[in-house]
Amino acid sequence: MIKNTKKKCICILVIFAICFSYLAWRVYYFSFLHRNELMVNLNAQNSSIEKTCDINYNVVDSKGKQLINFSDEYYAVINPYLIVYNSDSNINELYSLTYSLRNFNKDYDLFNTQIINTSQKLYWKIDKDTYDKISSIKNVKGFYPLKISAVDRTIDSDICSIITNIKKTVQKKDAATGESKDVEIDKSQDSLEMTLYNKFKNMDYPKRVFQNDASGNLLKIEDVSNMDSTYVTLTIDKDMVNKVKEVLGKKDYANYKQIGVVIMESSTGAIRAMVQKDDYQPNINLGIGQYTYLPGSIFKTIVEEAGLESKTISLYDRFDSKGVYSEHRNDGEITPERAYIISSNNAFSHIGEKVGYNNIKKYAKAQGLTDSVLGIDREGIGHFEVKAEEPIESQISNVSIGQLMKITPLEAISIPNTVINNGVYVKPYLIDGITIDGKTEKSNVETKRVLSSNTANIMANQMRAVVTDSEGTGELAYVKGVDIGGKTGTPERTEADKAGNLVKHDDGWFVGFYSNGGEYYSMVVFVEDIGNSDGGTTAAPLFRDIVANLSNKY
Repeated sequence: MIKNTKKKCICILVIFAICFSYLAWRVYYFSFLHRNELMVNLNAQNSSIEKTCDINYNVVDSKGKQLINFSDEYYAVINPYLIVYNSDSNINELYSLTYSLRNFNKDYDLFNTQIINTSQKLYWKIDKDTYDKISSIKNVKGFYPLKISAVDRTIDSDICSIITNIKKTVQKKDAATGESKDVEIDKSQDSLEMTLYNKFKNMDYPKRVFQNDASGNLLKIEDVSNMDSTYVTLTIDKDMVNKVKEVLGKKDYANYKQIGVVIMESSTGAIRAMVQKDDYQPNINLGIGQYTYLPGSIFKTIVEEAGLESKTISLYDRFDSKGVYSEHRNDGEITPERAYIISSNNAFSHIGEKVGYNNIKKYAKAQGLTDSVLGIDREGIGHFEVKAEEPIESQISNVSIGQLMKITPLEAISIPNTVINNGVYVKPYLIDGITIDGKTEKSNVETKRVLSSNTANIMANQMRAVVTDSEGTGELAYVKGVDIGGKTGTPERTEADKAGNLVKHDDGWFVGFYSNGGEYYSMVVFVEDIGNSDGGTTAAPLFRDIVANLSNKY
C-alpha cells in the first residue's frame, strides 16, 4: 500500500516537473527568443500607419536636386472608438479640437452621436491653417493630424508629372447614351511611365507611424521612408532650366504665347533642359498627344546631307534661285552652301529633285526624325505627309523645304547634334539612372554613325556661316566669343479654327550648337505663331539670349 502511494507521488511529481519545465521553456521561448516578434505584434495593435506620399520613389536632377513638385493635402484622422474614452482631464483639449474642426467645416463635430457610433476611421480633409492649429493638441485619444504629399499634376508640361503618372484620360462612348465622356485608363505597357512604375511597384511608400499605449494615448510619431536610397536620376540640370526660364520670361518675348526649348549635351545625348513658356499647356517639346510640327527650312540640313552622302550633288553644283516659290531676292544660280546660308527655297527645291525622296527619307530616319525618342506615352512621332496617290516628283519640292513632314522639337535636336558630333547620331535620353535601395542601374547611350566626318564638317561650317555671314538668316543668334552654328526655319501651316475656318499660321525655328566650358551643346528653339515674322528674327534671338545667359555673357 505504501509502495503504491509512493509510486503515485513520484509519478505526480514527474508529471508536475515536466509541466513546470514545459511552462518555463514556453516563458523563455516567448520572452527571449521571440520577444521582438511579440513586441512588433503588440505595437501593431496600438499603432496607426499612414501613407504620407502618393509616390514611392523620388526624382532628382543630374546634380541630385529635387525635381518633383509636391502639393500637400491635410487631414484630421479620427478613430471614433477611442474618442469616447477621453476623460475629464483632457476635455478642454477635446473642445478646442472640435472648435477648430467645426470652424473649418460645421459637420466636423466630435460630439455628434452618429460620428461617435461610426466603426471606421474617419479622414476629414482640412486646410493648412487648421492643420497647424490642431497639430499642437497632443492629449486627445483617437485623433492625430496627417499631412500627405502628392505629386502636383496641375502643370501639364512638367516632365516629372508626366513620367510618374501611369494614367491618361481618353474619350469613350457611353454604351447606354452614346455620349462621349472622359475615362481614365492605364498608359501603354511599353511606355517609359509604365517601365518606371514596374521598377518601383514593390517598394514601400513613405509612411508615418503613430504609436499609442494600451489606453489610446499617443506616445510617439515616427517617419519611415526609403526615398533617399530609391530614386530616378534625370539628365536634367535644374540650374540650366532656371536660366532658360529667365530668358523666356523677358519682356522682349511677351508677345509669344508658346515657346519650346530643348538643350542636349552633344557628345552624350543627355538632355540638360526641356522648357516651355506656358507650362499649363501640354508639353510642346514632346508633342504630347501625337502633336507634331512642320520643320520648314531646318530640314534643308537633312536634304543637303543626303545629297552629299549619296553623291547626288557636290559643293560645286549650282542651282537656280528662281522658281515656284516667291522670294524677296534673286541670286541667280548658287551653290548648295550659298543656298543653305541664305535659305533659298527655290534652290533647295532643285537640290531636292536631284537628291531624291528616298535618300532624303533615309537620312531623316537615320537621325531619329521618324521615331519616338523617349518612349513616353502619346509622345509625338515624326512622319512624312506625302500623298501616295500623287507622283513624288510633284511633291519633292515641298519635301525639300520641310513642308511635307512633321516632327517634334525633341526630334529636331538631332539635326544640329549629328553635325557637331562629327556625323555620329546620339539618341537623346532623359533617364540617367535608376537607384533602388542604394544600387544604381545606369542607362545605355545609343549611338551610330550616319554621316561621314567630311560631310559633318562641311555642314558644321555652313551652320556657322548662317550665324556669321552678313547675309545669313541666323545672324541674330550670334554671341561674341562663342562657337555657334545653326539653321533657321519658318514653316507655314493652315489649321481650322473653332468655327471651322482655315487660318494661316507661321512658326519660327532655330536649331543649332554652341560651346560652353569646353563642351558642345545642341539646342532647339521653337516659337509658335509668330505672325508675319520669321525664324531668324524670333527663334534666333532667343537662342542668342539663352546661350548668353548660360555662358554668363549678358
